[in-house]
Amino acid sequence: MNYRQERESLRRRGISNWNTLSDAAVARMFSRSIWRNGEQKSERSARSSTMGAAEKAMLKSLKAREQSIYLAIRKAAAAGGDTPSYADLEDDAGYWAPSITAAIRVLIKAGALERQVRKGKKPIYSLPFADLRTGEKEA
Repeated sequence: MNYRQERESLRRRGISNWNTLSDAAVARMFSRSIWRNGEQKSERSARSSTMGAAEKAMLKSLKAREQSIYLAIRKAAAAGGDTPSYADLEDDAGYWAPSITAAIRVLIKAGALERQVRKGKKPIYSLPFADLRTGEKEA
């Protein structure tokens, strides 16, 4: 479904402000990534070609919100960077902090993430399916 079809779907459902909603709001309503320059940001482009079969299967079992959070953390871990902050995750995934917290809990419960809490510092996330880890610079 493209942008125009999503707007039309909102109009048919009787959403009164279908024509004044921001592009980001429409994208979130349809569990999609935020639109940029009239095109949809591809989730597939964030995935690495080195993603294994087990990781792909795990991603398919998750909701769009958890997938986008997982992929944002995976991107930071693959780059060898620090653990992304909630503000970074909000920008990358397009969700608010309470949703991010809930998604991280789901990912931990599913075994997609392991969190190592450190006093006074950002946590370190390990991604067992991808054999990656955030915060390698500090470790």
